[in-house]
Amino acid sequence: MTVRCIPPHPLHSVLGAMALTVMVLSSDLPGKTEVRDRSQRQPIINLDSELVVVDVTVTDAQGRPVIGLKKENFRVYEDHVLQEIVFFDTSDHPVSIGLVLDRSMSMMDMLDDVRAAVTAMVEAGTKEDEIFLMAFNNKVERLSPFTIQGAPLMRSAEQLTASGPTALYDGIRKGLAYVIHGRHRKKALIVVTDGMDNSSKITHSQLRSLARERGVPIYIIGLSLAAAQISDLSEITGGKLFYAFTPPTIRQACMRISVELHQQYTLAYYPRKPLREGEWRTIQVDVVGLAPHAGQQVRFKKGYYVRRPYK
Repeated sequence: MTVRCIPPHPLHSVLGAMALTVMVLSSDLPGKTEVRDRSQRQPIINLDSELVVVDVTVTDAQGRPVIGLKKENFRVYEDHVLQEIVFFDTSDHPVSIGLVLDRSMSMMDMLDDVRAAVTAMVEAGTKEDEIFLMAFNNKVERLSPFTIQGAPLMRSAEQLTASGPTALYDGIRKGLAYVIHGRHRKKALIVVTDGMDNSSKITHSQLRSLARERGVPIYIIGLSLAAAQISDLSEITGGKLFYAFTPPTIRQACMRISVELHQQYTLAYYPRKPLREGEWRTIQVDVVGLAPHAGQQVRFKKGYYVRRPYK
């Protein structure tokens, strides 16, 4: 892994002055070490702290991150109302990453591809990134807790065998439940699968609702075209579906995911409309002031729920 220096986050002083517990979209604010308690279990806005933080990925037609943008290049809307951006950051921050691997019988001939994905994510990340490993067939098993060490992750991947039906939705659900306990504010879930579910207890609709509420970006490495069936999970969370059918393309997808996560723009604003318990607030981010560019993409979480903090 490449070592990168992570500078202190300038928003910390603001938080100290406010004396608030901030839990926004992906939990708390950039660079802040999280306290592991019940209050972090949902990446939502609580009524005691209204600051909303949004991580934004901007890519060009070739899928490469667009860097060098300024605060003035962004427009943020909540429920179609323009918001004032009170914080803007382009610093590189570590990420808590969940790797969820399909090991069902349909993956029998693709286990080497799955192992290639684990190795590629370990190599693509930074020294500060932490990764956990989870695998599923008709049952979901956590193979490794969060770690910054690549060796145990790769050893676990080497021991994978394929068998049984596919509880893909259950695997993603449990991955979302575990990844929010990562110690970094920025989190992501990466799912390696052929995309064919036939054994989950949760439905696709239920999983979609859960993914929207959790707000963790879901990246999918699709080893077959059937992965398109879950592409909506990436779209609503700010992640992306990558089709990858060979070890080289899998490595390329993992590298692109890692680069994206470390070259995002972080925006924060206070909602203009008062918060109300249980509301779903939509978010839209536009990039302005650039020459029209075919294929340019702006990705972000599509909204958040308002909840009271846990006691």
